Amino acid sequence: MPAINFFKLAVSLTIKLPANALAQHLAASPYVVGEQLAEVVSTYVRKHKLGYYPALDFFRQQNELDPDLLNALENIAWVAANMAREELRIRLRPVFSNITFESIQNHVYTMPTMRPGQPNAINLLTRHLTPDTVKVNLITTLVQKLEDEKNALTFARHLVQRWLENRFEALEINSVEIY
Repeated sequence: MPAINFFKLAVSLTIKLPANALAQHLAASPYVVGEQLAEVVSTYVRKHKLGYYPALDFFRQQNELDPDLLNALENIAWVAANMAREELRIRLRPVFSNITFESIQNHVYTMPTMRPGQPNAINLLTRHLTPDTVKVNLITTLVQKLEDEKNALTFARHLVQRWLENRFEALEINSVEIY
């Protein structure tokens, strides 16, 4: 019979929060903010003939973003990150003996991967700039009667999927690794 083992795991998730859950806590719509940001970014890229979409920090430095739009973005991103943190804490607490949030980053602050010339670029950019998706990195401890690390990784991935199922509009488990 296997002994009880402690496995420290790094879990990386990408979570899209449900529109109705965000709407309960926000005055501005994340989707309207995403559309407005995409329009500003797309116009700038066309005007300056860039072959890529810069990250939002670039537009901040160039003073290209309306202060009210920027304020709405920051508020929505903050609410989304906190909602994700709280939901993960509540849902995963019964499964893991310890949960530490290593990082939470709203997807809107990452570099867009689409290019201006590709099909559906403006729709993909709008989706990217809608502040309803966060990437979360957790450090967890799993206490189980499992013999090896491979079984622990498979089991942890299954637990995360099962306990977070139907809690978010979309959930992607990017990785589960021994820490």
